[in-house]
Amino acid sequence: MNPGYLSLLLIAMTLILLASGWKDVLVRGISHKAILLFFVLWLGTSKIVIPFGSWRIYGCACVAVVISAAVIAKTESFMLQCHLVSVGLLLGSIYFFLQEASHLIPAMMAHPDLNSSLLVGFSAFLMTRLPLVQAACVSVGLLLGDAYSVYVHSPEGFPAVIGGPRFQDRWWLALWMARGSSVVWQGVCAGGRSAARYWAGRRKEGADDRMGD
Repeated sequence: MNPGYLSLLLIAMTLILLASGWKDVLVRGISHKAILLFFVLWLGTSKIVIPFGSWRIYGCACVAVVISAAVIAKTESFMLQCHLVSVGLLLGSIYFFLQEASHLIPAMMAHPDLNSSLLVGFSAFLMTRLPLVQAACVSVGLLLGDAYSVYVHSPEGFPAVIGGPRFQDRWWLALWMARGSSVVWQGVCAGGRSAARYWAGRRKEGADDRMGD
């Protein structure tokens, strides 16, 4: 599959789910206007390339940076802001390590982009359950990981690309992994609470029957 096609597929699937009534499940607490604005900005800037010296920065990378900055700025506690930044730095380090491992030991990762994106998304899920915070952490992690790779591998004067089609594929795949894991975890927790209430009710009924006898 050519770079960029996966992100378009995931965007289409996301729009279908949101239009089908899954909005409160996937992105609870985010307004419809904010969601619409995000998709308009992402799709409108995904093909725009901004030259910055020897760097070529796609517009969607700027959108990811704005999302991350807005989430961090809206976080009231300074300690939580530091936590979000540290999570992003950790995800960036994990992503960079996985990319380097795929170059040094190819047998470790048959599909480096797929595996690294899924692991970054799952790591974001382990550290937070909030949709906007997950998006911010994934954005910081992937952008930092790409910046590390560019700094290490790109020859001097060679154009470096940030936010290109491959980044877009990885970003959407990581976010889907983070949100999908969160939804599954919520379902497991809800099922566990229902089972606990059911067995508690059964035990109470059994105790009442024994007292009645």
